[in-house]
Amino acid sequence: MKKQGFLWLLMCVLCMGTMTVYAEEANFLKVNVIKAGDQEISGKTQAEATVLVKFEASEDKETVQADRKGHWQLKVPPQIQLKIGDQVNVTSNSKSNQMSFQSVVVQIPKDIQSGSGDKQKVTLDGNVETITEEDTSQNRVWYFVGGALFVAIILAYAVYSRRKQ
Repeated sequence: MKKQGFLWLLMCVLCMGTMTVYAEEANFLKVNVIKAGDQEISGKTQAEATVLVKFEASEDKETVQADRKGHWQLKVPPQIQLKIGDQVNVTSNSKSNQMSFQSVVVQIPKDIQSGSGDKQKVTLDGNVETITEEDTSQNRVWYFVGGALFVAIILAYAVYSRRKQ
């Protein structure tokens, strides 16, 4: 009898050691950096969570579903132009109704060249404008005119100061 009790106790201890308790992973949210002029917003959250993106400047809201690995991406609607300093609020709601929130401020674009080779500039009001090759060639003409005018003024001053002596 004592032997059976000991075996029973040993079996219970061993079973307890192998029991696994599955706890649900807490919901999280990561939003990738958003730059002025971006046409897409992306990030990562819990698998198959619903992601709500609210553009504060326009009060527009868009919803997207995360994939099985938790990756999500949303195309910015054409009526919305992301400007420097705009606030974008992103909320993730998991299947078990756990919520996670992140507020992101739109940043200055680091890459100053677009895919077409045209340069981009940021205006004072936060818009991103493309500078075409035609714009830069006009600037070159003005740089040349300004440089030539500067040289002419220096030469005129040099001639004037020699005559004065």
